[in-house]
Amino acid sequence: FHAVGSELAAIDGQLQELLEAKLNVVTTAEELIHPAERAPVIAARLDAVAKRNGVTLFAAGINPGFLMDRLPAYVTSVCTHVESIEVRRLVDLGARRPALRRKMGVGETLAAVQPRVESHAIGHVGLLDSLRYLAAELEWPLAEVSHTLAPVVADARVEKAGEVVAVGAVLGMDETVVGTAQDGRKIRLHLTMRLDATEPYDEVRIAGEPPIVLRFEGGVAGDQATVATVMNAARYVVAAPPGLVAHLPLPAGT
Repeated sequence: FHAVGSELAAIDGQLQELLEAKLNVVTTAEELIHPAERAPVIAARLDAVAKRNGVTLFAAGINPGFLMDRLPAYVTSVCTHVESIEVRRLVDLGARRPALRRKMGVGETLAAVQPRVESHAIGHVGLLDSLRYLAAELEWPLAEVSHTLAPVVADARVEKAGEVVAVGAVLGMDETVVGTAQDGRKIRLHLTMRLDATEPYDEVRIAGEPPIVLRFEGGVAGDQATVATVMNAARYVVAAPPGLVAHLPLPAGT
């Protein structure tokens, strides 16, 4: 089990060393959910090392790994036709680990986080990867991709989970990616993480035949559920063919 970092460039050597030791590897690295576009050279090298040593490398997790990519892809398997997919998450940062709140800039001034917002050096890691994974599963070649990120600013003082956020300071982040396929069909992933969320949820909406709405009231408990995905993937990687397995053999719609 490898839970060290998100960026493939930073953990490439670690993963290669584990594979060379002939170990099957389950990692929480977000960028490994769909590395073919982000890091094709690293992905090809890790795939070759894994195959040479007869072991499997697999990325697990909730987001990426389940809620905004593998789950909606699988849900489309009950549709004869899909026009668009929208996945929305509202995450209560007060119920999540302090490290995630730090990553979302909770409590910082708007001026302090703005440079990181502009360079996309803050916020969630992997939303674009989830979009590209889902598009690949649906076999929708993307013609256009947009990515917006904005801080959520407190309009009243908030005290929650040991955090104190003053008026005008940052409560979290609001992020959206939209992919438009060559035929005009769209995938929209919208993620809001904020300290003051009172009614968190996760929702998948599929416009198609038939239309589907799948909603998790209260949201999936991301920290605990991530552990579950990693542990439950152990049996899968032992039985899976050698190599880098980025896409699960799950049916998707058209």
